[in-house]
Amino acid sequence: MRLTTKGRFAVTAMIDLAMNAQTGAVTEQINIAQIISAAEDRLDATQCGSKANCHHGAPCLTHDLWENLNKTINDYLSGVTLQSIIEQKNCSDSSHVVTFTHIH
Repeated sequence: MRLTTKGRFAVTAMIDLAMNAQTGAVTEQINIAQIISAAEDRLDATQCGSKANCHHGAPCLTHDLWENLNKTINDYLSGVTLQSIIEQKNCSDSSHVVTFTHIH
């Protein structure tokens, strides 16, 4: 399974757009799986493209394992929205507040 540079850049670009959008320019209900799907065909851990024909036309011994991994990754990425990433970043940024004191 591989997430290409194109997919990574697409996610980064969408997060950047969402963070810097001027009032409502980006729909915050977009999830990471949708972005990756738009930029790439799909994430797939199988060798057969999920066709179950990897071992002489039949599923290989580990086909179900990789299919379950595909489902787990897709379920996770579908549950992560641009909004949740921005909120998480804003929370982590606010916990690192640096206060400057003017000294005479």
